[in-house]
Amino acid sequence: MAAKEGRKQSRRLVNAAGLQLSEVQRQREWHFVKQTCFLGLSMVFSQFSFYVVAPVVSDKSPILLFFVSTLWPFSSAAEGGIILASNKELRSVYKKSELIFLI
Repeated sequence: MAAKEGRKQSRRLVNAAGLQLSEVQRQREWHFVKQTCFLGLSMVFSQFSFYVVAPVVSDKSPILLFFVSTLWPFSSAAEGGIILASNKELRSVYKKSELIFLI
């Protein structure tokens, strides 16, 4: 919600200055809002599983115990994936550097 409010305030400032936002800038702002929401959801899921699910899991289910105990590093990796998925410019730089290493 804070990202959406920040976007609205940014839009008001741009409009007050008499400037126009380009379509690329609008897309960047929406991608940022989506990225922020997905990162927040992944953090809420991680915190919920760490503080609510982890104390309930017993040693009788080793697979579930392994999943819960390794969730924090996997959630950090997922956040990196969310950033890559929502940032088109970052993906294009990564693809260019990948081509350089292949040559």
